[in-house]
Amino acid sequence: MNSTVRCIFVMLLISTLNLFAAETKMPLLKAPILSDEMIEGYRVGLRPYRSSGLRIEKEELDGKTIIHNYGHGGAGITLSWGSAEEAIKLMNEQPKSKTIAVIGAGVIGSSTAIMLTDLGYKVKIYARYITPDTTSDVAGAHWGTFLVACGESEFHKQQFKTIEERSKSYFDTLASEKNPRFAGVSLVDAYSLIWIIIQAIPL
Repeated sequence: MNSTVRCIFVMLLISTLNLFAAETKMPLLKAPILSDEMIEGYRVGLRPYRSSGLRIEKEELDGKTIIHNYGHGGAGITLSWGSAEEAIKLMNEQPKSKTIAVIGAGVIGSSTAIMLTDLGYKVKIYARYITPDTTSDVAGAHWGTFLVACGESEFHKQQFKTIEERSKSYFDTLASEKNPRFAGVSLVDAYSLIWIIIQAIPL
């Protein structure tokens, strides 16, 4: 797609969105200026999805305690800190002398490992891929949970809400601190075509 076609497409899209915005009293979008020179690169990655929702639960196997923590769909970064807290709660105060194995070095594994070390545990990460080759490295890293399945039971719905609230609180802190522990977190204006269309459809 060349620059002219891209600009026409984007302007038509913006015009359509502004029609929806006028009906829903949402802010109007300004048409961006696009050119091939402005494109810095392309990054593409698969977002794993689990239709039954998050799995955060404990299992005892061969004398070992296994804590499952996966199924975040395309919102692993969004839910990472809250999921780590929820998973660690299931450990039931394991002795600090034990070394905790974390499988996977994506955002979920890394967040969990960081929280465990903060609590005084020794942690060893086992992973096939490490940054910059993990699935998490190609994530958009925008806050969003509306495309993630949270399960059907009231327990899983409440668990999801708790995870979401804890993660948001953690990211809000990082975004507001002058010298945050982890750099790169900030509040930005963002627009979602899917969300705008959903809001514009009368029920």
